[in-house]
Amino acid sequence: MGNSICAIIISYNCDEKIMLGIENIKNQVDYIIIIDNGSKVESLQLLKNIEGTNNIGIIYNIDNMGIAYALNQGVKYAQNHGFTWIVTLDQDSIATNGMIKNMLNVHNSLREDQKLKILSFVPVHVEQSTYVENPLDSLEMKSEEIITDITSGNLIKVSLFDKVGYFDEKLFIDCVDHEFCFRMSRYGYKIMKVHNSILIHNLGDINIIKVFKKRLKSTNHSFIRRYYTSRNRHYIWDLYEKTFPAWVKNDKKSAFNDAVIIILFEKDKLLKIRMIIKGYYDFKRKKFGKLKLRDKLKD
Repeated sequence: MGNSICAIIISYNCDEKIMLGIENIKNQVDYIIIIDNGSKVESLQLLKNIEGTNNIGIIYNIDNMGIAYALNQGVKYAQNHGFTWIVTLDQDSIATNGMIKNMLNVHNSLREDQKLKILSFVPVHVEQSTYVENPLDSLEMKSEEIITDITSGNLIKVSLFDKVGYFDEKLFIDCVDHEFCFRMSRYGYKIMKVHNSILIHNLGDINIIKVFKKRLKSTNHSFIRRYYTSRNRHYIWDLYEKTFPAWVKNDKKSAFNDAVIIILFEKDKLLKIRMIIKGYYDFKRKKFGKLKLRDKLKD
């Protein structure tokens, strides 16, 4: 299929906003495969209405299998159907005009030896509330090598998965992106951030809190997300600290700051801190996968 591209969109209880993301990416790729992770009836009906239109296919999971499992389903679909590239997207990701083209332009500008090692390209992620369209973006092809980035908007050569393996399903959600990027690096492969490729991205229910002259960011993630973030952070730190000491040191500072912000400014603070601690203990016990309902409040 030549230089064909398959967009992989992971959905979970999506609403009409997913349509904007589909509209903005459909003309930049050859096919869209949506992996639904056990959504409610209303979301399923929305997806069924678009299935089969505009080169859109859908895989329905009965239960929420986690982001890594769903991503791997999309990757295997792309492999089985002969696509050269995949681009991974969240259900609320909005690709700006030329996002994919600009990343491919950087790839095409590389030397042949570089093309064998640089197999992942990521856009600049801009929060929707702060995005201002700049027509000059498309004229400046700037890029830099990075060690890790979030999954959404990541353009990846499909052949990479034969070399480094798939996304780590035991993590379920959170840090799946960083673990994959670090593993890539261990195998000698590289990631390029392309500055004139822009992805409009929503990071969640964020509050900016001003304390004296500092601006603090409160993400207001649920206690369940706090569990996964804690457990998987410790896993990443343990696995990659010797390889990426500066990144791990900085992420440990971020984890401490997150805990302080939870205690000072967020709701359900005791429950969230308890789940952060549980995440650490489950890491120590090598207990991974999906957090079971009966285990959420157990010690």
